[in-house]
Amino acid sequence: WTQHGGGDVVSRVQELDRQLAALGYELFRSRADNPTLLATRLQVRHTEDPGPILDAEPVRFQDQYGLNQQWVEQRAARQAELLLPGGRSLLVYATHLHHKDAGGHRKAEAATLLSHWEAALEERPAVTATLLLADFNQPRRTDYSERPGDWHVV
Repeated sequence: WTQHGGGDVVSRVQELDRQLAALGYELFRSRADNPTLLATRLQVRHTEDPGPILDAEPVRFQDQYGLNQQWVEQRAARQAELLLPGGRSLLVYATHLHHKDAGGHRKAEAATLLSHWEAALEERPAVTATLLLADFNQPRRTDYSERPGDWHVV
């Protein structure tokens, strides 16, 4: 990360957590190799820890930084039922789907999320609506620059 402008990522994330907590946010992270943060100031009625694991098996892929390394990652989501006025609630999922889609990983991850959501609705009748907050990593060639390697990474 340092070589790509990221600096000390752990320190930066810890500082962001501190700032969000100081503003009254409660923080929840997915338990994944590439975790997703769900931050809320609404009262949490229920959350799962860990939330749904999206990959049945860790996904292996070649790094995109030219380091000739094989990476292994497993993605997950964080889910929380947030209390709304009037006793109703909102079900929220936060996730980050794989950026490499060899073998249809994103489709399988989305199917896992849908299955989890269907089961959650049966267990939580007070849920009024569901929000899926995600980096879907569903790129289009037109969204990338002509720099060599940008589209190739995806």
